[in-house]
Amino acid sequence: MQLGPISFTLRDVAVAAFVAGVVFLAGLAFVRHLCATLPSDYFSRPARERAPLVRLVRQVAGGVLVVLGLAMLLLPGPGIVTIALGVALFDHPKKREILVRLLRREGVKRTLDDLRRRAGKEPFALD
Repeated sequence: MQLGPISFTLRDVAVAAFVAGVVFLAGLAFVRHLCATLPSDYFSRPARERAPLVRLVRQVAGGVLVVLGLAMLLLPGPGIVTIALGVALFDHPKKREILVRLLRREGVKRTLDDLRRRAGKEPFALD
């Protein structure tokens, strides 16, 4: 098959579809786990100081989640929720403002509340 100057086989398409499916399922599982394990006041309490290595790991993990979330805006998956969780891991002065604005969107709040309810947890406090 050829699409403009790019050519690919049916096998290439199948591999790409398989990888997209694996990334989708892994993203869903990770977001669900993260939503279930974060405390309900996570987005409303002040941030605490962390060791430099922990800060680095959180920055990298947050960046990965934001990139995956951006991909999920085009592919199947909870894109905005994944972006919000990625931003939550960053150390940034405007983090709380960005998160609260994002998480108060009706569809995002409903999704998070549903994930928390299924895990037997209280909804996130966004005060």
